Amino acid sequence: MAFDKAKLAKLLTGRPRLLPTAAAVAALAVPLYAAAMVARVNGAAAEVASAEPAPPPAAAPLAQGYTDLLATKPAAATDAPPPARCDPALADLLAAERQSLVDRQTELDLRAQMLAAAEKKAGEQLARLDQARQDVSTLLDRRAAMAKADLQRLVAIYESMKPKDAARLLNETDVEILVDLLDLMQERRSAPILAEMEAAKVNQLTRTLALRRVLPADRPVKAR
Repeated sequence: MAFDKAKLAKLLTGRPRLLPTAAAVAALAVPLYAAAMVARVNGAAAEVASAEPAPPPAAAPLAQGYTDLLATKPAAATDAPPPARCDPALADLLAAERQSLVDRQTELDLRAQMLAAAEKKAGEQLARLDQARQDVSTLLDRRAAMAKADLQRLVAIYESMKPKDAARLLNETDVEILVDLLDLMQERRSAPILAEMEAAKVNQLTRTLALRRVLPADRPVKAR
């Protein structure tokens, strides 16, 4: 109900008649003013409520089979199952298997050490054998050089002799030695010596010189 200020002022400014009349007017004005103030407060509250943002929409329900992790409370520590106890027999079996693996690893390490020692010893032996091979090769080369030097000295001796004297001595010499001597002799020196040698010896020497570089399968067959 609205409060009429003009009406109240007219009543107050008018000529007063009686004291009871003024009291009645005041009693009427106070409720009207209080009602007007309540109406204003309610209107302001309605405006403030309309200006506030709307509350957020409710979360959509989760699909079937899923659980809201935020809404789910963690299980209490007292709800955890007690730790399982291992069977003593199984524990003994596991300990024995572990010890077996340790022993196996120790054995493998020992074998690896033995193999490394054997490889080292074999390498040392191979080094000694290679050194011995080099020494033998050096000795053979030296021996071949000395043998060739000896043949050259013999060739020089026979070439300095008369052909008849050299032929008489070479008739008693093996064919293999004669071949080596003739390889080092000059043809103009060996020809007079061969002319003075025995025919059978010269034929044997000739055959040896002709066939020494021919393979055995390619050599001619002797007629019986």
